[in-house]
Amino acid sequence: MLPVPAIELSSEGQAVQANRALAEFVGQPLDELVGTGWFAALSPDRRMALFAALAAQQDFQLEIRMLRHDGVKAWVDLRARWLAQRGSFLCVLHDQTHWHLALQDAQAQGSRFNLMADNVPVLMAYYERAEGYRCLYANRLYMTTFGRSPEQVIGKPLVEVIGEAAAREIQPQIDSMLHARRTASYVRQIVGPQGRPRWLDVSLVPHLGGDGEAIGAFVLINDITRHREAEAAVRQSEERMAKFMQASAEGIVFHQEGRITDLNEPMAALVGAPRDALLGRHVFEFISPAQLARVQNVMSRGEELTYETEIVDVRGQAIPVEFIVRTMMHGDEKLRMTIVRDIRDRQAAQARIRQLATFDALTGLYNRAAFVELLESRLAATARAAALGLMFIDLDHFKPINDNLGHVAGDAMLRTLGERLRQALPPEACAGRYGGDEFVVLCPTATGVREVVGLAARLAGLVREPVWFDGRALRVTPTIGIALSPEHGRNADMLLRHADAAMYAGKAAGRNTVTVYEPGLEGPRGSLSAGE
Repeated sequence: MLPVPAIELSSEGQAVQANRALAEFVGQPLDELVGTGWFAALSPDRRMALFAALAAQQDFQLEIRMLRHDGVKAWVDLRARWLAQRGSFLCVLHDQTHWHLALQDAQAQGSRFNLMADNVPVLMAYYERAEGYRCLYANRLYMTTFGRSPEQVIGKPLVEVIGEAAAREIQPQIDSMLHARRTASYVRQIVGPQGRPRWLDVSLVPHLGGDGEAIGAFVLINDITRHREAEAAVRQSEERMAKFMQASAEGIVFHQEGRITDLNEPMAALVGAPRDALLGRHVFEFISPAQLARVQNVMSRGEELTYETEIVDVRGQAIPVEFIVRTMMHGDEKLRMTIVRDIRDRQAAQARIRQLATFDALTGLYNRAAFVELLESRLAATARAAALGLMFIDLDHFKPINDNLGHVAGDAMLRTLGERLRQALPPEACAGRYGGDEFVVLCPTATGVREVVGLAARLAGLVREPVWFDGRALRVTPTIGIALSPEHGRNADMLLRHADAAMYAGKAAGRNTVTVYEPGLEGPRGSLSAGE
């Protein structure tokens, strides 16, 4: 018995037999794997490739995906040996999931590093000492500064990248780094791609092997053309951090045990106070009282996370923000760094999206989907309480307005009538635009049909009043169908169909009517005139 999952397959993919290790791997009984039973564990997206390899009737190796006993879709290395005498394949399977996940993680980390390296204002490169210091890595800024493409940098020796004269100039610095086995720093001048002189602050950091000898060098370069009078190494590091903070459009604040030690100008602007006036103050002074307990809990636990909260500025105005919180060491001191992102625009956009998803853009009433959802909710909530009345309103003779005066006039008519309906409804009622020139109104009723008909009559009067457009009085009349719950339906679909049927009965009776649904009105709508 093989200690690893194994299976014997025909050239058509049928399982002749399988071992217990495979049954345990996929979590199926051994006898269920025979024939096509093992297909249940085989990912469909790899079957065609497997069947093609089996049909060739020769040894092969293929990566497939299989569903493991723990529910994980595993990467599996399948190695098949063709057994000519048996006319089948002996296949041994190796779970490669851990390796794949590790590879994905490594690739993700590599992508994150490249993203960071290509977006920091520092030139970065690594040169392998062998073969005259051959470049193995360079970030985008490094290549563009020297006016080179990736093909002209990666894999090329130092002298080809920076030129013979520059290589001779920095050779003493390279020798110093190798001899002392420590970072060598110097300032040199180059001519940029456009012929403009540029001053570079260069650090060569040795990469030491196990024997203590340098096997390569990390090159970190800062363009100090406008800041030639560079400070000592520690102050340079602090200056780069300060530049990063000020370059950010988002607020950044550092604090130690809650006391602000540093912040950037965007952070000061967000709370509305000068930067110097905020140093030394406690961060809790700028947290909304409703959010204070949560922020205190995050700080006390030392958590590193991203979450939404609310701050207050010096005027007491609440500002919704997103915190990105990290802990870092500065020398022997532990600091908390928080990136503070103003999310007012984001929340306004989300509110706008919700508005568009719920309300009709032209009339401001509920749109069809939102009205039906509200109707279903009201029906469920009032199943054991007061009845509901539903009106289906269709505008008579609206089409000629669109045809003769244009859609601008038609839109003005719909917009005005929508506003009239909204203002005339009692607080518990709501209206929606069902589509085209059709409106729907939902209202609770304590007394039944008389109350709903009375409201429909008032709304009809408002619809009949002229709408003035471009000096003209535009007029339409309403045909209104009414259905009541629970008498005429207990769900949204039935209630809408019955109100619609009542409305079309009113159309058939001559339009400009209010009709209450009664059984027998569900027949075909029939044809209406083009003026509808």
